[in-house]
Amino acid sequence: MTKILTSTILTSTRNPKIPKDSPCLTQSGIIPHPKKCHLYYNCSLSSESALWAYYEMFTVECNYPQLFDSEQLRCREFLNNNCNGRFEPVDPCEYRRNQCLRSHCQPCSLRFGSCRGRPDGIYPQHEFSWTPKYFTCYYERAIAHDLCEPPIPIFSPIENQCVSYDMVPKEHGGLRPDCKIRANGHYADEMGRCNFYFQCDNAKFQGFHKCNYGFTFNPILKICQSPDQVPPPCGSGSPPSCVKRPDGFYADLAGRCSYYFECKQSVFKGFHKCSRSHAFNPYKHSCVRGIGSQIKPCGIQDNPCQNRLTGFYHYNSSSSQYYECHEGLFIHFGTCPNGQIFNLSSKQCEIAEMKDYCANKADGRYKHPRAECIAFLECKQHTTFRVAQCSDKLNGTRFNSLTRSCDQPQNICPPCGYKWFDCPSYIESTTKLS
Repeated sequence: MTKILTSTILTSTRNPKIPKDSPCLTQSGIIPHPKKCHLYYNCSLSSESALWAYYEMFTVECNYPQLFDSEQLRCREFLNNNCNGRFEPVDPCEYRRNQCLRSHCQPCSLRFGSCRGRPDGIYPQHEFSWTPKYFTCYYERAIAHDLCEPPIPIFSPIENQCVSYDMVPKEHGGLRPDCKIRANGHYADEMGRCNFYFQCDNAKFQGFHKCNYGFTFNPILKICQSPDQVPPPCGSGSPPSCVKRPDGFYADLAGRCSYYFECKQSVFKGFHKCSRSHAFNPYKHSCVRGIGSQIKPCGIQDNPCQNRLTGFYHYNSSSSQYYECHEGLFIHFGTCPNGQIFNLSSKQCEIAEMKDYCANKADGRYKHPRAECIAFLECKQHTTFRVAQCSDKLNGTRFNSLTRSCDQPQNICPPCGYKWFDCPSYIESTTKLS
C-alpha cells in the first residue's frame, strides 16, 4: 500500500501537464525562447523530466557565455549574435545552471565574478578583498576564472595583479610595510632581511630595494654598507646604547619586527629574534603571533608612540608606568615597583618623595617640580591626588603654571613656552618645590 502511494506521488510530480502557454503544445522541434536570448525550447524532450520542477518545461540553456541564434537555431558564441530585444545575460549568475537549487550550496556570487558594466581586463573575484581568485572580463563576459600561485599567491585589488605577501597590507594578512606613520625616507626591512630596505613617500609604500652583494642596510645612515659598519643585529658595528635605560627587553630601534635587545644594569646584553611569523610586543615583553596582537607598524594594534618625539613618557597619566618611543616606534613599556614613580628626567624609577608636596597647598594643579614641562601634580585635600601629564605629541600642549591647565606653548611663558609678553615674575616661583 505504501509503495503504490509513493509511486503515485512521484508520477504526479514528474509528469505535469504541458502548460497552455508552452509553444510545444502546438509545435515541435527547436524553438527560440521569446524573452531570453540564452534559452530555447526542445519540444522533443520528455514532459516527465524532474528538471521541470525547477525550470520552464522543455527549455534548454546554452553553455555560458553562449547565446541562442534564432536564425541558425543553435547555441553559438555571443559575438555578432542579435538577440532582437530579448534579455541578453552577461554574467555567469544570470545563467540558471550556476544558481543553487538545493541547500548547502555556495551562492553563485561567491563562486563567480561579475563583468556587467566593466571594461575588458582582470579583476579580483571578491571586490576589495585580497584572495588568490581573479577573473577576466571580455565584452562584459567572465571568460576565465583563475588563481594566483606562489611566489605571487594573492591578487591585489590595488595593483590589479598577482603579488607576493610582502605587497599585501597587514590588515589583509600580508607583510607590506605601513607608511602611514612614517616620514619620507628609507627604512630597514620589517621582516629582518638585512640586505633589504623599503621606501616611504607621502605616507605611501613605494617598494623594496636590495643592497649590492656583500652589503647590508644601515638604518641610521640610511645607506648600504659593509657589515662591519652596520649596527647589530645585521652588522658588527656599535650596538644600541643601554645607558639610562631600565633593565628589560626593547624592540629593535630600526623597526625590524622580529628583533629585540636586552639591557641590564645599563649594559647592552645582545639581540634576540622571534620565531617565524612572530613579532616582539613591548607591552608583553615577549614575542607574539598574528598581526592582531602586534603593535603598528608590525601589526594593527594602536601605537602609543605615533607622532611622538623620541623619549620616555608616562603611560595613561600614571606616574609609575612608563614607555619609551624612538622615532615614532614603541620600543619599551615598564612598571615601577610599588611605592616608586618613574622620573622622566633621570629616566629611572625612584621612591616617591612628593607625598608632602600638597601639604600646604590649595586644591588644584601644579607643575611637577622634578619633571619636564608636560607633567603636573594635582592636589586634593592637602594630599597628592595624582601625577599626570599634558599631551606630549609633536607640537602638543604643556602645563601652564599661570592658568594651571594644559595649553599651547605659544600661550605659556618661559621656560615651558615661548610667550614673551605679560609674563609675571611670580610664575617662576610656582614651579619651585615648596
